[in-house]
Amino acid sequence: MPGADEDTICKVEGGIMAAPSVSAQLSEDDDPEHLLRTVMSDFDLKILDSTPVEYRCYCSRDRVERALISLGRDELEAILRDQGGCQMTCQFCDAVYDFTAADLEKLLQEI
Repeated sequence: MPGADEDTICKVEGGIMAAPSVSAQLSEDDDPEHLLRTVMSDFDLKILDSTPVEYRCYCSRDRVERALISLGRDELEAILRDQGGCQMTCQFCDAVYDFTAADLEKLLQEI
């Protein structure tokens, strides 16, 4: 908090320490404004704007194919030779993408 005085910092830290865990509070009331008001209870809080928050993953089969291509010819050939195909899982949304031997051969032709 650049420019904040010591009193302000102490109030914010106190609000954070006094608030229940984020998980507990969100399970009780999932309104983020409520969470903010709880933490900032020592302040006269004025909400200037709000924006909906959502989780969105932008993975796609095309992106995963590009990631596989980025491994390079030697690595793709090794996967094809050793495993005959592969399965890629997005580490953000857990979407699973299966690539058969034919899929990998097609990617090798694109390199």
